[in-house]
Amino acid sequence: MANNILSNPEDPSWKDNFNTPIPADRQKEFQKWLTPKRSRDMQSYDMQGFFLSGQGQAPNGHYTDEFKKPNHITFSNESKYHQPGVYEGGSWGQNGLGGWEFNASPHNVTMHSEEGLQDYFNTKEKASVLNMPNPAELFYKYIEEALKGGR
Repeated sequence: MANNILSNPEDPSWKDNFNTPIPADRQKEFQKWLTPKRSRDMQSYDMQGFFLSGQGQAPNGHYTDEFKKPNHITFSNESKYHQPGVYEGGSWGQNGLGGWEFNASPHNVTMHSEEGLQDYFNTKEKASVLNMPNPAELFYKYIEEALKGGR
């Protein structure tokens, strides 16, 4: 995996990384199941893991957070790829009004920007509330990345 993959959520390398291995005896079955849309979703979602889990999509077309890759715009702490200090996802929770809210992590903002997250929620997650991380958290994450040679 390229060192700079983490800094670009659109890098095509994501499609070939963070995928659960498919056993050889299930490869044909997986390829038959893999529609063109599911193939596109492999950019930010571990479709191989989802396939092997036997889970279905929600009525709204969403997959569970369990297999979201770190470049997914709503990558969360429910993903199998969430790792504190490495790939820290945001968190989903119910708000007091019976709806959902997403508490973005510094990682979400680093990957997609505040504006990108806001645009996504304004168009794709209209019924959910987006909460941005504390500006101090973002500042320390930025410094930490700079010291690692990131941004």
